[in-house]
Parts: sequence; C-alpha cells; structure tokens
Amino acid sequence: GATWFGLWFAERLSRPIGRLAEGAEAVGAGDLDVQIPDPGTGDEIGTLGQAFNRMTRQLKAQRDALLDGHLHTEAQRRLFDSVLSSVTAGVLGLDAEGQIDFLNRSARRLLDMGGAEDAGQPLALVVPEFAALFDRARDSGATVQEEIRLTRKGKMERLLVRIAARDDEDGAREGFVVAFDDVTDL
Repeated sequence: GATWFGLWFAERLSRPIGRLAEGAEAVGAGDLDVQIPDPGTGDEIGTLGQAFNRMTRQLKAQRDALLDGHLHTEAQRRLFDSVLSSVTAGVLGLDAEGQIDFLNRSARRLLDMGGAEDAGQPLALVVPEFAALFDRARDSGATVQEEIRLTRKGKMERLLVRIAARDDEDGAREGFVVAFDDVTDL
C-alpha cells in the first residue's frame, strides 16, 4: 500500500511539472497559444500552472500589440516614402548632427546625387553649398531660407533652399528637414 501510495503521489507531482516543462519548451519555440491544464490540486503546482497560463496570455497580447504597431508604422513609412518620392521639390532629412538620413528622388535629381551612398554622410560634404545655411539653422533653431547657386554637370542652377529644425515631443532637437526647388527658370 505504501509503495502504491508513493507511486500515486510521485505521478501526481511529476505529471503537472512535466506539462509545465513541455509548455516552457513550446513557448521557447514560439508557441504562445500553449496553456497548461489545471491539475485541480489546489496547491503550489496548480498556482504555478495558473501563473504560466497568465504569462503566456500576456506574452501573446504583447507580441500581438507589437506586431500591430509594426504594421501600422510600416504602413505610415510607405505612405511617407510614397508622398516624398512624388513631390517635385527636393527633400533631405538630416539627423541632429547634420548627416543625411533620407533623400527623395527629386533631391537626387536636382543635386545630381548617387543615392544610397550619400545617406549617413554630412550635408556639408555632400552639398557644400548648403553648409552655411545649415549652420545658421542649427545655431538659431529657426527656419532659414535662402536662394543658393550651385553648379552641377557644368550648369549653374539656382535653388530656393529652406531648412527647418525637427524637434521631438520633449523639445529635444531630433534633426532637420531641407526642402529645395529649382528656381533657375523663374
């Protein structure tokens, strides 16, 4: 009887722990839908199973929220890229130090720039004609505008350049936006 009771007690203890181990492996493999059946013991093992189930539900909800946020952000980025690539004005996005983060198709065309290799480069190096105006915008924090002459492919052009600071919600400088249009014909 004592042996039978010992085996019954060991199985009653090891089965829920085995289920927890299997559930932990499933979560480790990415399955956040796994739930451990309540052993109905009313002890610490039952509490542990309930905590495990609550944890997997919370992880799944957080993962779903992150995925939804990522999809929303990606949709906004595609819209942003679509709008900026279709405007005729050149647009450059700069970080707080003045390095190029983004440039649209019109900026590449108007400045005769290669494209991706210019991202990450300082504005003063890629378009030295804009350097003095950028310094004024950086130092004053105000939007500055000026007509700038530059020569590309042996042809002199006049660009109306506007540089505005971008600040985050807390007012910290995030970067700058440079917008320009060819006003040579005007």
